[in-house]
Amino acid sequence: MNRLRSLTLVLAGLASWNKQFSISGEMDFPLFYRKKIVRTLLVACCAAFPGFHAGAAPDLAVGSTSACPDSNGTVPVNFVAGAGVVSLQFDLQFEDAKLISGTPVGGSALADHQVASNVVTNGLLRVLIFSFSNTPLTNGVLVNVPFSIKTDAPPGVTGLILTNVVLSDAAANSVPPTSVTSGSLTILPPGERINQEGRILGPAPAVTNSILFNTPAADAVVSAMQILPLDNPWNEDISRRPALTNSDAMIQQIMSDLLSTRRTLRAFYEMNFVLVPDDQPPVPVNFFNYADESDPSPYPIPSNLPIETWPHETGPLTLQQWQQDINNDGGDRHAVIVQPGNGLIWETWLTKLVGTNWEASNGAKFDLNSDALRPAAWTSGDAAGLPMFPALVRYDECGRGMVEHALRLVVKHTRADFIYPARHYASVPYTTNANVPAMGQRLRLKSSFAVPDNWTVQEKAVLRAFKKYGALVADNGNFFSISVTPDDRWPGGVFDHLSTISVTNFEVVQATGPNEGPRSPNPPVPSAGPDQAVALGTTANLRGFVSFNPTNPPPTVAWQFYSGPGTVTFGDATKTNTTATFSAPGAYTLMLGADDGVHSVARDAVVITVIQPIVVNIAQASTNVTISWLGGSPPFVLEESDTLPAALWSPLLSTNSSPVTVPVANRASFFRVRGQSSFF
Repeated sequence: MNRLRSLTLVLAGLASWNKQFSISGEMDFPLFYRKKIVRTLLVACCAAFPGFHAGAAPDLAVGSTSACPDSNGTVPVNFVAGAGVVSLQFDLQFEDAKLISGTPVGGSALADHQVASNVVTNGLLRVLIFSFSNTPLTNGVLVNVPFSIKTDAPPGVTGLILTNVVLSDAAANSVPPTSVTSGSLTILPPGERINQEGRILGPAPAVTNSILFNTPAADAVVSAMQILPLDNPWNEDISRRPALTNSDAMIQQIMSDLLSTRRTLRAFYEMNFVLVPDDQPPVPVNFFNYADESDPSPYPIPSNLPIETWPHETGPLTLQQWQQDINNDGGDRHAVIVQPGNGLIWETWLTKLVGTNWEASNGAKFDLNSDALRPAAWTSGDAAGLPMFPALVRYDECGRGMVEHALRLVVKHTRADFIYPARHYASVPYTTNANVPAMGQRLRLKSSFAVPDNWTVQEKAVLRAFKKYGALVADNGNFFSISVTPDDRWPGGVFDHLSTISVTNFEVVQATGPNEGPRSPNPPVPSAGPDQAVALGTTANLRGFVSFNPTNPPPTVAWQFYSGPGTVTFGDATKTNTTATFSAPGAYTLMLGADDGVHSVARDAVVITVIQPIVVNIAQASTNVTISWLGGSPPFVLEESDTLPAALWSPLLSTNSSPVTVPVANRASFFRVRGQSSFF
């Protein structure tokens, strides 16, 4: 009876799928496909009951992430395959008072599968994964589920509960999972936006019109952007990762594939970009080679869309002439459109303006707020199926002395394989030789490489990134090269020294997977405590704390001085609760970091305002009192009281300067001076 009642409830729940559901990729299904979806669901429901099981059982687990209010976080649902599972359904419960769920995006465990989703009730997201050809699911990420954190969501951990898991194989057998593990989303306290390099980003400037990459306006926008989440592979610190056991052999293979005159690093002026507002009108694009592996047009293309190598390498040609390729120069002709407000980018290649219409070989759309990947085996502007914009060496970041992300690396030859986060391979000539790098392979400049002091700031910025973030193999070419924006503001020869660095100075790093390294569950979460004000010469008591999961390594804690007008001395910078003293008045930003050696370093900031105390001098002459003072910041308020300690201070006057003279009556009077946020 209970079993029949449960089946009735499941079938009743399926009615909502016939009313409304969303499909990743916005596909429109013919009627018989919709019938097949329902039939697959019915099979899956029958499979949920005992007596249908055959074969090994899979595991499902929801990952964890963290995000601040009024921002986005993406949570993976991971899958360990078993018993040829071809379709499944699950519910994900969340607190709708804190979170808004987005549309799940298929992950690496999917082949030709489709993803359908529907918010059944408030706080309950239902997800269906199915294959028209009954293709088994594989190990990996089933879906990445995006969540928006509401502005008023309080800090803390909110659960993401995995329930009502229903799986079936191609023969309609039930495949009950071995384990079902729920996850969580940690809502961080509202605070500064701090990127992976520990740089406070500040408020993002609004983009109201299209802005070319080679302008100060573009510098201001991109320098304030968080380009992909902190835990994204492009932002991952791999300086402590071990090298592959066959690193030396792979480096030798990369060397031998190149001409003897090309076995050093090159920096090529290649990809550029344009920033567009959220309301940029979309225009159609004709994809003439890989339309089936393209995100559908229209794309928000402005009239000043730059094409690869312009203007650094295009001579006297105008932008429009280069868009039209009037000399038939050809080339890869990549184009990148960035929409900072919505956090989206569009990338194309073989891009050309034909008359008034745009065409390209392929088009790819990426979400800068998500770790979501393209479907497996889909190409992009790069043969690896990776985005290009997050990997470009930009003018603004080189000026700061640090490229803050991994680089885009081109090698001569890659094998028929791709590793996370790549999604596509292009092995020509075809090989499976394990010593030939795969798409997505990460290389790192050896820590032993000494960068000469007389090299340019820009070269040092690139090489610091090569040591910390490395470079991902993204495409095939005739050189060992990275991509630099073709900005006409670069000084001449600014990257020339890089071409003296032999390939032998690099090593191949053991990669982390989609749920490893910084994407592992339960990152540490620091809080630097409340902002405060102290008098110069006194001590600020810092009241930080770090929450972390005891199953992870305990994090190393460190306070650091970020900015301010003087120096800071910490009592013990390795303790969350410590003291700080300051050498000069002004506003200081201090940062508390927590590093467990697994996740990205987590940081939070606090502002300490150090005030110069006001020293008051009072002199009486007859029936007047002259009051002068040193220190503090205007405007000043002079206050009086009849008693001390004062029950009430009464304001007498406001002024911007000292001294002032006031009459006094034949009685005792006490005075004080208050400045702007001052101590007296």
